Amino acid sequence: MKKLFFLIVLSILLLGQSDYYQNIDPSKSTFIQDLQTLIRNNYTKIPYDQYQTTILADYESSDAGDGKRKVTCVYSGEVYLYTPPFSWGYFSREHTWCHS
Repeated sequence: MKKLFFLIVLSILLLGQSDYYQNIDPSKSTFIQDLQTLIRNNYTKIPYDQYQTTILADYESSDAGDGKRKVTCVYSGEVYLYTPPFSWGYFSREHTWCHS
């Protein structure tokens, strides 16, 4: 019953995404493998030790003008302005990208 519900919901989602999922057929026995292959084909893993140079620089900070960047604390909303490169101490990783 759970599998049937999952397949129905997934089918509805897949039909709404015709371009991306056009070669995925939920009725095939290889459906799970086909879906995993599609998802993993364009997947780029970013190691946690590259957090500062990737996630913080590319996703968490934004341009503040005059060559400065800003990071917003997810807990307090406080904005920290800095001139790149970012240095830890004012905020920890937990304050910029909380995982707990």
